[in-house]
Amino acid sequence: MRTSLDDLVKDGKKLAKTGIFAQIICAAVMTVAAALQTDTGIIISVIAGSAASIIPNAIFAFYSFRYSGARQSNLVHKSTAKGMQMKLIFTALIFVIAFRLSDAQPLFLFSAYAITAISFWLTIARR
Repeated sequence: MRTSLDDLVKDGKKLAKTGIFAQIICAAVMTVAAALQTDTGIIISVIAGSAASIIPNAIFAFYSFRYSGARQSNLVHKSTAKGMQMKLIFTALIFVIAFRLSDAQPLFLFSAYAITAISFWLTIARR
């Protein structure tokens, strides 16, 4: 019984890592495309938008797969809830930093965020 729970957690971790890796690849491609532009605001916007999706997803995945099993169901619930809370906080924090400390352009920032987030979901949906 223990191995099946461990396998389930391992599968979840592997899936999350695959999704985050897809996000990193997507962000790299968009950053290279943005680097072809002469406007540094576009590059910063793409990097910040991508980071606003990748970093919070990684934090959520870390918290979500810390515990497993019926005996630890309370810890699983608390850890997942903490992960969601941290994900929302970090997403908002990255957006605030992007707008306050740089000349981020909203169209490119939110487009990069959306494309990076969609790449995660499309990757894990294919599994």
